[in-house]
Amino acid sequence: MEECKMDSSIDNTFNSNKTAIDRLYPLIEKYIERSFYYESIELICNDYDIDCDKNFKNTNWENSLIRKILQTHERIKLTDCLLQDISNSFFRQYEYPKLITYLKLTCFDLLGQPDKWVIFSDWINSKKYKDQRDIIISKIETHDKLEFSQTLFLKYQEIFSVKNSFFRFLNEILPFENKKELLDRIEIKKFSEPFSKVNIEVIDKEKEEYLYKIRNNYTHKIYGKAPIHGRESKSRRENWLSREIIYKNNITHCYATSIDFEEKLKCAVYIGIAETIKKYAIKKII
Repeated sequence: MEECKMDSSIDNTFNSNKTAIDRLYPLIEKYIERSFYYESIELICNDYDIDCDKNFKNTNWENSLIRKILQTHERIKLTDCLLQDISNSFFRQYEYPKLITYLKLTCFDLLGQPDKWVIFSDWINSKKYKDQRDIIISKIETHDKLEFSQTLFLKYQEIFSVKNSFFRFLNEILPFENKKELLDRIEIKKFSEPFSKVNIEVIDKEKEEYLYKIRNNYTHKIYGKAPIHGRESKSRRENWLSREIIYKNNITHCYATSIDFEEKLKCAVYIGIAETIKKYAIKKII
């Protein structure tokens, strides 16, 4: 993938990334019509080029939608490469499945980011977000500097945090029926005491939280659990693979995912890419 070039003799962003754009379409053709895909991608690229011409910055490419779309695809391709490379190494069989799940889940918060995602230091200093900041600051009722800082940062996180982006993908980008298909591949059983036959009801929100927990724990705790590749049959139960068992507040939590869970995760990302493209194009038309 290439960044925009200011030299007019060089191809525009659409043409310079045409190979990557062509490679993506077959993977999302079930979710977006061909001509609409190319028209929308060209629109996204042209808007990016115009933005570069008006206000060229080193962060233009980093923050662009076209980069987000194409590099999300690259990340999924990376998970496919890792899967092919597991071979007979026990270390890879044990570690790669956790990494593959994590990489797919990071695509959720990438695609769920607001159109103009910024880090806190840029947000606090940018003239562009002055009105947004001023509204937030005007509603903070404290004279304590520490409490003021904490509240301001929390308000920033409500807009731009990874967690909010992750759940925005699940609840606003991914169509409801596709989210339901994904959540149906997660099983959480809760028992009030070990080996009790009384199963406590689990709602879909808990499954969403579990997905985020998998993603967040791998990032911040270097912790993850996943079925060992090639040895799944040892824990297989009617097409379900045991993931982990956690004891918390006198409740036993048993987590499992279906044998096609990883494929559904990948499908969710590709559907998310298609929906992101469609939403941008429709927004521009309206």
